[in-house]
Amino acid sequence: MEHEVRGLLDAEAAATGRRRKALIETYGCQQNEADSDRMRGQLVTMGFDLAASREDADLILFNTCAVREHAELKLLGNLGALRHLKARRPGLIIAVTGCMMQQPHRVEEITRKYKHVDIVLGTNTFYRLPAAVHKVLTEGGRTADVDGGSPDIPEDIPVSRESGIRAWVTAMYGCNNFCSYCVVPY
Repeated sequence: MEHEVRGLLDAEAAATGRRRKALIETYGCQQNEADSDRMRGQLVTMGFDLAASREDADLILFNTCAVREHAELKLLGNLGALRHLKARRPGLIIAVTGCMMQQPHRVEEITRKYKHVDIVLGTNTFYRLPAAVHKVLTEGGRTADVDGGSPDIPEDIPVSRESGIRAWVTAMYGCNNFCSYCVVPY
């Protein structure tokens, strides 16, 4: 699916002279950092350049944490603030993934209250990011995919690291809010 999105973005860039840019903001543990590196790799493979700020981004992705309430409240505040940016730039794609999206009440809240959010993915479905982006670009509308996913860890996901001297190792795939290595297991 990455190649289909890349074709769409390459054609758009040829017509407009500008490539789309993506920004990932990560909340939480090192697992979220590792997942963000994988999603960043997917976005680069799809043809997105990386944005330095929300104002420069055509796609903003929040990788969330459900362990600390402060992180959840921070995400909700940031989503609320993006409502105005989305109103000015309707083509902006806003996505949310991560542990918080494994909580049914949060998914329901985001899909009900935050109508400007285009994509919601769970921890076990973030590898479906290219298909979700393709759907938003070609069909419009919103997509939520938080259940299921592969029981196996997809190993062939491209990685794009923010740091050239640091890499994250997967200790556990996804979050069920009871991670054995987490400081705050509940």
